[in-house]
Parts: sequence; C-alpha cells; structure tokens
Amino acid sequence: MLNGTPNGYVKSTRGIRQGLFPYLFVEVMEFWSLTMDIAIAKGDIRPMRRNEGMIVSHLLFVDDMLVYCKGDTLSALGVNEALHRFVYQ
Repeated sequence: MLNGTPNGYVKSTRGIRQGLFPYLFVEVMEFWSLTMDIAIAKGDIRPMRRNEGMIVSHLLFVDDMLVYCKGDTLSALGVNEALHRFVYQ
C-alpha cells in the first residue's frame, strides 16, 4: 500500500538467503529463556518486579540479551550458574 492504494508487488531479496542461522539463533535463545525461568523458579535468581506484579528477568532482542535481577550475591551467582549451564550444555 502506498498512500492507501495498492501499488504493485515487492519482491523479497532477503530471508532464505541467510540460510538456517536465524532459526538456530531463535532456538538457542529459547533455551536461554527456559534456563532463566528455571533458575528463577528454583530461587537462584531474584528478578526485578515492576509495579508489584510484572516480573522482568531477561529481554531478548535481535542479537542482544539483557538480564535484570537484584544486585545481590545470590542473584549474581545464579546468573553465573545459568550462563555456565547455557554455554556448556
């Protein structure tokens, strides 16, 4: 659509050309997300809470990962253990 009117066909020139790497990355980041969720459920990591409700422990972007947790020794060791499990499993 261009200014509300159909305006021809746009041919994609990307996507499949990149091969399977984007799909592999998504699967690996899914494993990281599950690793973080398990560590939080076990109490190894104390996540940040927003407005006494929503829990924020990690955010995943295209090629970045942000980890949010309390700034205490327990959480730091928990993140370290989760990263170790993520890298070596």
